[in-house]
Amino acid sequence: MDLEPLDALYGASSTQPLSWIIAVGIFSAFFLGFSMGSNDVANSFGTVVGGKVLTLNQALVVAAIFDISGSLTLGAGVSKTVASKIIDVEIYKNEPAQYMLGMLSASIGAAGCVGIATKFGLPISTTHAVIGAVVGFSFVETTEGVIWWSAGKAGMGSIIISWFLSPVLSGIVASIIYIITKKYVLQVPDLDDAFKRHRKLSSVIVGWVSALIVIFVAYDLTETGTIYDWLNIVMAVAALIVMGLFAYFFLIPWVVKRKLRVEEKGSEEERIPLTYSATNLFISPEPEIIEENDQSADAYDPKLENRFASLNIITSCFMAFSHGANDISNAAGPLVAVWDTYRRGYIDKEVDVAYWVVIICCVGVLFGLAIWGRYVIETVGTKLTKITPSRAYAIELGTATALLVASFLTLPVSSTHCLIGAVVAVGLCNGEGRRAIKWKMVGNIVVSWVITVPLAGLISAGIYAALKPLISGVALPPGAQLISCLYNCTNLTRT
Repeated sequence: MDLEPLDALYGASSTQPLSWIIAVGIFSAFFLGFSMGSNDVANSFGTVVGGKVLTLNQALVVAAIFDISGSLTLGAGVSKTVASKIIDVEIYKNEPAQYMLGMLSASIGAAGCVGIATKFGLPISTTHAVIGAVVGFSFVETTEGVIWWSAGKAGMGSIIISWFLSPVLSGIVASIIYIITKKYVLQVPDLDDAFKRHRKLSSVIVGWVSALIVIFVAYDLTETGTIYDWLNIVMAVAALIVMGLFAYFFLIPWVVKRKLRVEEKGSEEERIPLTYSATNLFISPEPEIIEENDQSADAYDPKLENRFASLNIITSCFMAFSHGANDISNAAGPLVAVWDTYRRGYIDKEVDVAYWVVIICCVGVLFGLAIWGRYVIETVGTKLTKITPSRAYAIELGTATALLVASFLTLPVSSTHCLIGAVVAVGLCNGEGRRAIKWKMVGNIVVSWVITVPLAGLISAGIYAALKPLISGVALPPGAQLISCLYNCTNLTRT
């Protein structure tokens, strides 16, 4: 009989020889969050920070609140999908050590893939990297471990389909919103009337966003087919009315006055940027040759465009919430699986999401936004992708809506995918048609997405194969259970 290893923090279990996997996994998950904060979240808040509606420190606080809120309320289902519904965990039932190492390799592989792409300035999807890395390590053991279609499980088939449908959905929503905005506000000849219409439209948007969040979170937390179904609808309608009125009488006037105070300072750098740096898809001349009377695209009164800063701050918050609900939960998925197996001592098909894991990814996002994100935010005012504030809010609304729907359906999709779909759709509505889009750039981005999955898979498989000898001597009996014996394990034995 051998004494069970003692862990001063977690007690004793059969998985304690693998505690190092937890430590390495934490760093890997943090780095994935850091990379997302440096790019995705920075893009979301670029318009409002670049336009001086919020300072960078204020943006950090807002991003923290909404990213964490999204990941803790709607993100659990997405994390569970990544952890146990992409590959068949049953094949590792008798080898939980291999499963833990595989998920660690997936986290490292995804982080490595994202890091390499960031280094060379390549557009990449963190979601693609995570999914590809999970599939990649499983191929080392067997090519039959991937779940393609299965009742009650997401499966790679439905995930891949969602990758195509999500940008279509975001594009449809974004284009509808932008067309309504043009007809109802931007094309109104009388400026005072346009201002009044903008205030009404902004209030409706705030109410709609609030209702969407309430209805999805409520249905996710309650059982369907009960009285809660009606209560959820009532709460959503109440949120729409209350938040709409709050926006009309308080929020929108406050943001507009704040923006006007900035404009009164007369500094050119303090004007809200008419650009958006997320994708660089829109054709735009160099600054020194821009013509003020260029009529090739729809152009509207700058004062009216600047009023949409009040909507940009709302949509940025919505984007942060949706990003937390999906992308951050994707990144947390591998470590969620590792920790759940470590805690139990065996593999369970239905993992319990440890929210401290999600928070680690959120902290990484905030550090990325604070350290590298400031440079992306500064780029928003100089890259000349020619997305006005009215277009930016439509793009962000379309993107966030698609992400929120996918999170509710527990499907891991890419915020970059959704953003590209929305950008292209709004670009096609801006008066220039197909000429407004750099289709070659779109093609390059699509190719990079396709490459991401096998690249992350290869890195993950290589790491798994290299580290596998480290667990060869670890005995993990099937069905082993966690034994809580903190500081009282002297008589604990196993046969």
